[in-house]
Amino acid sequence: MIKKIAGMILIAVVSAAMLLSLSGCNTLSASEAYEVFRAAIEESLTGDNGKIFYWRESTARLRPGSSNLVDEVSVNVLCDMNENYEFIREENAGEYDYENLKVHVVKTHDGNTTEEIWAGTAGNGTDYIVRATDGGSRAFEAGTAYQFVETEEFNQNYSLRSRLEFLTDIEEDDLIISSAEQQGNLLTITATMSDGYLAEHPDSDLDGKRVVIEITYGRIASVTTYKDEGGGGIFTLDYESYMLEIAYTGPIFTVPNP
Repeated sequence: MIKKIAGMILIAVVSAAMLLSLSGCNTLSASEAYEVFRAAIEESLTGDNGKIFYWRESTARLRPGSSNLVDEVSVNVLCDMNENYEFIREENAGEYDYENLKVHVVKTHDGNTTEEIWAGTAGNGTDYIVRATDGGSRAFEAGTAYQFVETEEFNQNYSLRSRLEFLTDIEEDDLIISSAEQQGNLLTITATMSDGYLAEHPDSDLDGKRVVIEITYGRIASVTTYKDEGGGGIFTLDYESYMLEIAYTGPIFTVPNP
């Protein structure tokens, strides 16, 4: 009986140690964190299935006496998946060789949709590029999602590269890292931008009291800038003045019929 109890205790201790090792945090140096950050940008843009993504970007401005004024853009580039939730590839001209490629863009201002774009095959089997304004009217034009993602409009405004480009010119001295904690597949970097960087980028979305960058599975997952709400007093509140969230598969949607 004593041996049995001792064995059970040993198993419990080993199991607890394994759980702690899996859930424990690993602290990276500022230099190590910066290297992971640079590699994550590259992996986000060029890694496997790098053309399928969902990003949402929001900027907020303080509005005294009311909720903050928020502008938001989301872009969802999606394709068919098999029973194993893997993207199905097919032979098409260009880089987007994915089956049933489609795109959905939504822009909002203060909670109201101002513009919406769909591109892909509608339920009636016809390919459209559909545009809707805040008035709700929709304009349909013949065109495929494969054609839309090759346009200057998409590449400059809606591609993942267009959204991550502002991170690519951040040098190691520009990012003053105060902490970098690795937990499992998540690395959280907390930093501020240097005075030199902000002088060169006076309108930067990264100008705030702190910037938090999350990296998951070696790719950029989110970038958030926090600013003080002001008002003074004992407690200083802050708000998210800028947020970029990225997922590498987005919610399912359908292209509307005329």
